[in-house]
Amino acid sequence: MQSSNVDNVRGSSNPQGYVLSFARGVYLLIAIASLVVMIGGTAFIIYLQAMMFKQPSEIPIPPPYQRMSYVAHTINHAIIAGRLAPPKDIRFVVTTDVITALPNQNVILGYFTANTKNNLASFPDGISIIGGKDSELFEKALDSKNDKIGLKAKAALTNEITELLRDIKARKDRIFEIRVAARDQYGIISPATDIRFVLTFGPALDSRLDSKSESQPEITELQKVAGDIAKVIEPTVNPAYVSAYRTALGIPRKCGTHDSDQVFITNYRQSLEKVRSQLTSTNIVSFYVGLCEAWEDALQRESERESAEREHAEKRREHAQEHNRRMLQRHEYDIHQARESISRTLTIIGSAVATFLSISIILAFMALENHSRAIREAMESMVRISEEKKITES
Repeated sequence: MQSSNVDNVRGSSNPQGYVLSFARGVYLLIAIASLVVMIGGTAFIIYLQAMMFKQPSEIPIPPPYQRMSYVAHTINHAIIAGRLAPPKDIRFVVTTDVITALPNQNVILGYFTANTKNNLASFPDGISIIGGKDSELFEKALDSKNDKIGLKAKAALTNEITELLRDIKARKDRIFEIRVAARDQYGIISPATDIRFVLTFGPALDSRLDSKSESQPEITELQKVAGDIAKVIEPTVNPAYVSAYRTALGIPRKCGTHDSDQVFITNYRQSLEKVRSQLTSTNIVSFYVGLCEAWEDALQRESERESAEREHAEKRREHAQEHNRRMLQRHEYDIHQARESISRTLTIIGSAVATFLSISIILAFMALENHSRAIREAMESMVRISEEKKITES
């Protein structure tokens, strides 16, 4: 009877053991899942943090358009000093050819020129004759052709020329020396300067000699072009030749540039070569007008090209700035999304931690219950064995 009771107790405890084992397995799976969620969530947060610290990929913004010859906005004090400097390098440019006959008293022998930013004062204030061994031979006069202050012969020079031309057989140079002072249009006066110039005298037959025999060192390209034009207009060296030469020399200034502008002079030469066979004294003025118009057109096209390049450069800058702005906005949006994802992930991790701790406590209690059950079963087994032994002895 007692043996059957013990068996009944053991049989009744087996379903409870199965239930506890199943529950323990379920709780263990939940704990493992919670642990996986914690580890995965932590790794996901680390990834989001790394993404937040990553800078957006911006493209470099091109600098604003600048010309190659651009100079910073700094005052060039040399310009101011140039305006305050007195005239210098005073020269007398002889405009007469070889003198073969007694000149008229109103003939202008040449004109004065000087280097000054302010231009010389108008006649008669621009030049003052203050001395020199030949100063008594000349008097100032207005060179209306060149709009400059010139010189003409006094009676003393006329007498000297008469003596020089008497029985002259070959060319003869006479060097004249005078002392002058120059004054610009604002009244700034130069120091007294001794200048020398040469007048050439010769017999009447020598008036047709080519002026190439005169020494002209370092002939510039502009002078060569002017000489070629003068030869086309007037093959013989005479006043018409000299006039054509001087006119050709002044074309760069009339076209709005300067004598040392090599680009203009190169175009000047090319234009001359293309129409050389068509040039005459009648249409030379039209050639000059067309040259200036063509030069102005070239400058205009260059200005338009520069404007187009500037516009293209600005468009590139705007495109780069717009691209960078979009990338920054996208980066800010990604950071905002990452922060929200981190907040949600932290909530999930917190829930997983709470679940893991709760399951751990339950599993701990179940472990204690299992231990107690094992002890109880052991004691029951001992009691059963003792009872069976007693029954056997009886």
